[in-house]
Amino acid sequence: MSASWAIPEHPSLIPGDKRLAIRTPAQDRSGAAVWDHGTVDNLGDLPWDRALAEGRLSLRLTGHRLRGVFVLVRAHRSPDQEQWLLITREVSDGSPARGEAVVTAYPRPSGPPR
Repeated sequence: MSASWAIPEHPSLIPGDKRLAIRTPAQDRSGAAVWDHGTVDNLGDLPWDRALAEGRLSLRLTGHRLRGVFVLVRAHRSPDQEQWLLITREVSDGSPARGEAVVTAYPRPSGPPR
């Protein structure tokens, strides 16, 4: 799966909390900062591509900064963007992940627009 989301606020560590996540083109990395590196596991019954198409991904993130179970649910789709909700289900403690960089979140840029 190759998909990226911009998360204007950092992901929540409180189970049940929701954060806006805007899907971004996978190749669009200009001006973005990588927030975390780690691995992602599909916890859903559907393969990644089908779950993405249906608008519901259940996943376990094992990153250096963020570890736990999260759900991404498509909330709105327009010609310009897809808005999703990142819902925290369970946050895990543990040692940092040693996987490849597949978990990426992009914070809102600071300063005036360019």
